[in-house]
Amino acid sequence: MLHKLLIKNYALIKETEIKFFPGYTSVTGETGAGKSVLLGALGLLLGERADLSAIPNNENKCVIEGEFDITRLKLEDVFAEFSWEYDFNTVIRREWLPTGKSRAFINDSPVQVNDLKTLGNYLLEIHSQHSALTITKSSEQLFAIDIYSGNIENLQKYQTVHKQYVKAEKELKQLQEELNQRIQEREFKQFLLEEIIQFKPENNEETQLENEIKLLNAAEDVVSICNKSGFILTDSDQSVYGLLSEIKQNTKSIASISDEFGQFHQRIDSLLTEIKELSRDFESTGAKTNPNPERLQLLEERYNKLQQLLKKHRVSTSQDLIEIATDLEQAENTTLSLENAIEQLTDQLNKTSSERIQLAQQLNERRCSVLQEFAQRIQDDLVSLEMPHVQIELQLNKTELSSTGYDSLVFLFSANLGSSLQELSKSASGGEISRVNFCIRNLIAEKKSLPTLIYDEADTGVSGQVATRIGELLRNQGKNQQVLAITHLPQVAAAGENQLFVFKSHSDNFSETKARYLAAQERELEIATMLSGNNPTESAVSAARDLIRSYTAERLK
Repeated sequence: MLHKLLIKNYALIKETEIKFFPGYTSVTGETGAGKSVLLGALGLLLGERADLSAIPNNENKCVIEGEFDITRLKLEDVFAEFSWEYDFNTVIRREWLPTGKSRAFINDSPVQVNDLKTLGNYLLEIHSQHSALTITKSSEQLFAIDIYSGNIENLQKYQTVHKQYVKAEKELKQLQEELNQRIQEREFKQFLLEEIIQFKPENNEETQLENEIKLLNAAEDVVSICNKSGFILTDSDQSVYGLLSEIKQNTKSIASISDEFGQFHQRIDSLLTEIKELSRDFESTGAKTNPNPERLQLLEERYNKLQQLLKKHRVSTSQDLIEIATDLEQAENTTLSLENAIEQLTDQLNKTSSERIQLAQQLNERRCSVLQEFAQRIQDDLVSLEMPHVQIELQLNKTELSSTGYDSLVFLFSANLGSSLQELSKSASGGEISRVNFCIRNLIAEKKSLPTLIYDEADTGVSGQVATRIGELLRNQGKNQQVLAITHLPQVAAAGENQLFVFKSHSDNFSETKARYLAAQERELEIATMLSGNNPTESAVSAARDLIRSYTAERLK
């Protein structure tokens, strides 16, 4: 339950701290006193988007802090799932710094604003005449029945399996689409692979082919030049080798005269050795270089084929072709892996589908078991709210499996004699929808430890005996949970075990919203004012006193 609310520098509030109590507390005050400011602060605390214009003094930090007793809510697993610090007395805080930066905390640990929304769903619900319209939605009505029937645990199990099924179904569809695409491409890719395999490219082959083709194209010139060069170097009458030998012989006699002449002699000797080796190389190259038109043709054909493959695959080297062949082989292996994965996922989907259908059947059986009882209890409570001719019929229709099972709920409603039953959203007025919503929330409170409920003038449009009955129901509802109701009706206000009075204080050219609990005499005076207007008479005060005292345990169901 909400234990304490601290507000600093927000809207018309400089700083205030409000304690809250178990049971039903009525919240009253004149229109414009600031009751909506309290709701706005609670909304921000639970993750709603902030309007910075609501911070009156942008030089000071705005702080909204709520302390909640969550002992009976059993949220340990939720806190562990989101790695929040758990405490039976959990404190949620939001801050807005003068710089405009905002921060959020759960038990003094920084969190994201979305975390506040998640946790807020377990702690607090706010209902107004506008928000009551959600009860006209089939999904909301079905959820109410699940709470009433104790079906929530089954629903959670079903939704877990349903998510698994939807996820697996999506994955299977993606795999099948990918496989179909690969199958369509398989024949072409297989052709490309076989073409490369048949060609058998070798690493750096394009360079080797180019070099050999150049050599074969110039083979006759190479043989002629090599033979002639060898002849000039060593075999002719005036060969280079012979002339250098003569020079060597001539310098032999002077080689010992000085180191310089000695080096000349040695260098000539080295040249003779190099010329002899060079001549042998020319001779060897000329001998092994034979014009071969047949091989040249084969090499040119292979080179042209290689260039065609390189161009087709938009690459530049034979090594690239080798890598492409490897990728094409892996693609074929991937296709086989996809087929295996699809087979396994199909088996898993079939098992999950069977489990999902079984759980959906359990949901349906539990819902059907309470359907008429739930409808009758809502109808009985509405009769007590001055709707004597109301009729309600609930129908469960079977639809395709969804996140709530295969049930679709139709809520049929008629408020008047002679009127046919129609869907609630089409036949009920705003006030009637508010009363239906109120009755459903009251029934749910009996079955589950719901979070704190706040009604924001959800009693709009009613008066007299209806207002009195709403007060009784709120008081009864407070036995099972904490209830706060913002109201302008004296009957609803008087039913509260406590009454929080919201008012404006004017000082130093500043109007400030404040709140305090009314003592017994103050409360009688406030209820009397709500009954008869300002400056109530003694008889009005006496009537207020009687009204407050009328809400006794003996009177309440």
